[in-house]
Amino acid sequence: MARVAHLEQTFHVPHIGTATAVGGVLSVLAAVGSVAFKAAGGVQHALAHWQERRHAREEDRKLWQLACEDSRVMADLVALSQATSRAWPPAH
Repeated sequence: MARVAHLEQTFHVPHIGTATAVGGVLSVLAAVGSVAFKAAGGVQHALAHWQERRHAREEDRKLWQLACEDSRVMADLVALSQATSRAWPPAH
């Protein structure tokens, strides 16, 4: 049968204090809050950009509808398109 030796040695295990624990929790919350705040700002920026693009598409649709009904507007759009294509690519 195996023998078991019993040693009378204690090990000191450090404990954290309440103030340290609260400070740690607050640090984690601050970091998470900062990330969440930045993410919310990014989402807000993306939504604003999407709304601008949507508004521009709607304005283009209205202009095209008007051009289909009025030949003068269509002529202006064609002239603008030709002038733009001659200017592309832009000179450096």
